[in-house]
Amino acid sequence: QRIAFSGSIAGKEGTILELEAENTPRELTLRRVRVTDGKNRVDGSFKFAERILQIGYGGVLEGNSLDKLMAKSPVVSGSLRGDFEARIPFDRLSSSEIRGDLQVAGFQISTSHLKSLLIESLAVKGEGKSFVLQDGTVSWNDVKGQLRGRIDLSGGAYDLDLDIVANMLNWEEMTRVEEKQDKANESTREAKESQAKILGTVRVKADAFSHGTTRWEPFQ
Repeated sequence: QRIAFSGSIAGKEGTILELEAENTPRELTLRRVRVTDGKNRVDGSFKFAERILQIGYGGVLEGNSLDKLMAKSPVVSGSLRGDFEARIPFDRLSSSEIRGDLQVAGFQISTSHLKSLLIESLAVKGEGKSFVLQDGTVSWNDVKGQLRGRIDLSGGAYDLDLDIVANMLNWEEMTRVEEKQDKANESTREAKESQAKILGTVRVKADAFSHGTTRWEPFQ
C-alpha cells in the first residue's frame, strides 16, 4: 500500500511547512521538507529504507519555528545552520558518512532522557568517513564542558581523537544515566556493540572528579 502527500501547513505567525512525502511498507521518503519563518528558511530531505537513513539539510532552522508548527516541540530554543548530507546504516553504524557543515547555537532539547541538554555552541564539519568537532560547548546535568577533535570511521570502527574539558565530573551521576539508558535499550545494545568498535584516544581534563568519597582536584 502506498500513501503519498503533497501540500503545505501554515502555523502561527506566518510559519509555513511545505511537505512532499511518500510511504510504502518498505520505505518512507520525504522528498521535500521546507520550513519558512520570516527571513529564515531550511530545505531538507529524508529517506528511510532497508534500515538505512539518508538526510539532506540546507539553511537555518530556529527552535521557535518548530513551536509555531507543533503542539509540543522537543526543541526549546536555539538554531541549526548548515548545508550537509548524511547516510546512516543502522545495521552498521560505523559505515556512516557525513558531508558538509553544521553550526549549532543555543540549542536546548527537552525529552525524557535529554531534559537538561544544552548545546551552547558546536561546529561540525563532515568529510565523508570522518568528521571534525570544533568549538563545542555543552551542558548536561549541571556539567559544562568543551569538546573538540575528530571521529574517523574509515576503518570500520569509531576511531576517536577528542579533547574534553569539564568543570566537574561525578562518577555516580554519569553511571546512573548510563544504567537508565542500558535498561531502556537492552534489547538492541548487544547487537550494536557487536557491530561497532570504539578505538582511539579521549583526553579528559576537569576542575574536579569525584567517585564516592574520593575527590581529585584537578583531574587529568
